[in-house]
Amino acid sequence: MNRAKQEYTTKIPEFLLNMQQIADEFSDDLYQIRFHYDQDPKRLIGVRLYQHQTSLMNQYVYIARAQDLPAVLSTHQIGSLICVGEPPESYWKSQFSMIIFPESTNLLPLFERVQSLFEKNCRWAMELQQALALDTGLDRLLELASGYFQNPVFAHDPHFFILSSPCYVNGMTKWETDQQTGLLRIPLTLMNDFKIDDEYQATLKTHGAQVFSANQRGYRILYHNLWNEYGSYEGRICINELQTPLLPGQYNALSYFAQIVLIALHKQEMNPETYTRPYITFLTRVIERTADADEINRWLNLSGWNHTDEYVCIRMILQERDTQIRISVQVCHHIESSIPGSYAFLYKNDIVILINLSASTLSFSDCLSKLAIITREGLFKTGFSTRYSRFEDTPWHYLQAGIALNYGMKSNSMFWNYQFDQFAMEYIKNQITEELPARQLACHKLLKLQEYDKANNTELYETLRCYLDHERNAVQTASTLFIHRSTLFYRLNRIKTLLDLNMDIPQNRLYLQLSYFLLDSET
Repeated sequence: MNRAKQEYTTKIPEFLLNMQQIADEFSDDLYQIRFHYDQDPKRLIGVRLYQHQTSLMNQYVYIARAQDLPAVLSTHQIGSLICVGEPPESYWKSQFSMIIFPESTNLLPLFERVQSLFEKNCRWAMELQQALALDTGLDRLLELASGYFQNPVFAHDPHFFILSSPCYVNGMTKWETDQQTGLLRIPLTLMNDFKIDDEYQATLKTHGAQVFSANQRGYRILYHNLWNEYGSYEGRICINELQTPLLPGQYNALSYFAQIVLIALHKQEMNPETYTRPYITFLTRVIERTADADEINRWLNLSGWNHTDEYVCIRMILQERDTQIRISVQVCHHIESSIPGSYAFLYKNDIVILINLSASTLSFSDCLSKLAIITREGLFKTGFSTRYSRFEDTPWHYLQAGIALNYGMKSNSMFWNYQFDQFAMEYIKNQITEELPARQLACHKLLKLQEYDKANNTELYETLRCYLDHERNAVQTASTLFIHRSTLFYRLNRIKTLLDLNMDIPQNRLYLQLSYFLLDSET
């Protein structure tokens, strides 16, 4: 452990109350208090009774009767005051935070109650620090927090794995068990809801304690993001408003507790990035074509896979909203749990899925159905390669999946899944026309046929297309064109004369059909 980290993990902060927490203490009482607070949230170590000519210190809150206070404050006087009766006018214009009680309030019981509040919070802080020093774990820390906040508290890491959730009450989200790691996690359906929730997206950038509204879950959540000393997001602490109302002063307490949790995470070396599985490095090398034959053989033997098994490679594109909430790990685990014989991992901001169809207990159509559910629920887009039976060809099929994904998304299709076969011809057309335009690649004799039609008002160009489409079947061609067979034969003879091309040769027919395809793309 380096020196900077050692200092970070051993420095335990001090918990100091603020005036809002004292005001909260009396919020449900019969007292009709008024709370006037300065913009600077002062931190307090204790309470004192004000006596005449007492010099006010910023770290204490003073309890005083209004008539005992000096009428005029010294220049730039700041402080915290619990005032029984109406304070002098100058205090309202000062940098004082004040809680004003009715004039009939008894000072001594008031002092004792505020003193007990400080003692209660001091005990809580000491219990947290003791649990931290003894390395009792996150569960103990969150148990102490749940008792303090009188609501269930849980914490999750950046990938939505539950770090601790010791107190469950009715109404809370029910965690799911991740089949790959055995860890509890937030349900994938809920994570999908987070992806399209603008309010939740905004919470990913906040610092300090904040409240997430009840719009989505039906109850409010007081939360605090965990940022380490390098500015990296390490997860979140959440307090569910299910047992008692959230109070404004709890923001201060949660900010303190978040510091304790961060220290505990670092002390226990609970690195949230520990979900990398061994095969990811190997499959990444396969895709990048850096894995040699011996390495491939060893891995296939260990996996129980064969070179000649049937495979399919799939790429699932992640949107910015997916990467912001770090959903990829959970999605990968869910895919592997749903589809036997599959591996899924993050590579260059996409999820790559490799399925051994020979090793899977599901048919290819069943695999498609499983993935369709995942893609629809997660609002993903996926590209599929063709199926192949040579493991070493995986890099090329990874490229196929990417081509299918790119072309499919450009097609404005409403489908979620795109097959390479759907776009192979369009891809071929784009590849072969990179240097020469379509008209320069097409059969020049076919272009002459177009010119002949234009000059003579004939339909030989479309007649030949139909004839080739029907694999030179005269009956089907005549029927499709709504012409007599004798008319068709007349046109075909004229075409053969004009083209001077032997259509009994398969390569010539292929060239003509490819020419039609290329020329159609120019119109």
